[in-house]
Amino acid sequence: MKLVLTGAGGFLGTELLNQLASEDDVQVLAVSSRVGFPGACGFPEQRITVVSPSDLLANPDLMAGFDVLLNCAFPRNVDGEALARGLDFISSLFRAAATRVKAVVNVSSQSVYSQHRTMPATEDTPVCLESAYAVAKYATELMLEEACGNIPHTNIRLASLIGPGFDQRVVNKMVAKVLAGERITVLESGSRYGYLDARDASAGLIKLIRSNPVHWESLYNLGSDMGATLSEIAICVVDVTSAFGIESQLPDIVMSECTAINTTLNAGCFVSAFNWHPEFDMIASTKSITEFLVYRARSEDIG
Repeated sequence: MKLVLTGAGGFLGTELLNQLASEDDVQVLAVSSRVGFPGACGFPEQRITVVSPSDLLANPDLMAGFDVLLNCAFPRNVDGEALARGLDFISSLFRAAATRVKAVVNVSSQSVYSQHRTMPATEDTPVCLESAYAVAKYATELMLEEACGNIPHTNIRLASLIGPGFDQRVVNKMVAKVLAGERITVLESGSRYGYLDARDASAGLIKLIRSNPVHWESLYNLGSDMGATLSEIAICVVDVTSAFGIESQLPDIVMSECTAINTTLNAGCFVSAFNWHPEFDMIASTKSITEFLVYRARSEDIG
């Protein structure tokens, strides 16, 4: 399989390369603005070519004959100029890919659904754009439909990812507080967060790109319908860090009158189509995050 992977140096892209590195039949054109990004380090040199986004657009024939373009590229911040540059790149990318690759997968986001839904979103749940990020993600979906309507393509509305190194997530922040000897304080509103371990997300995307694109639907949700409240996450963090021998106090839970949000997804269509099931629950994800942060703290102490 020949894969074009954009956003290859990002959190998701790095995990995808980690999992693909052991698959001998995979040749990757990795597109990243980061030089020497971690995901490329363990990938067999003879099976990966790394180019910058600008170099790819300057020479789009680099994609010619590839089986799938998997677009994971998108600016994570909400800076207006960064969003505009990201959308410009993706628009040009899809137009170039339409005549050069056999199929396209665009990683979109669960944020295109209302954050105040009461049930896990299905693919039939109405789009409700409540942030600039959501507007931009939905714009990429429309771009894909417009540019690549002549080839197999699909949009993946992906759950919010968690894992080691993704420090902006609340799970990572809570573990970091415990490691710093601080007590976790939770403002509990009843919100449910449908986080998905990056390892599960990558495994699902790999199952997708290895399938026959002729059978793809135009849209799939990829995530968890379980979700967890902040209180449940905090208790999980305390339990996991305690198992590591780290002293931690029970979280201080304060009830909040803030409006609850819900970011869970119903991924039944994806599960049925690709026989995918998540392997890593909140406990397993928290363990991997704790291991990473403990190792990083020890490395910094040694350094």
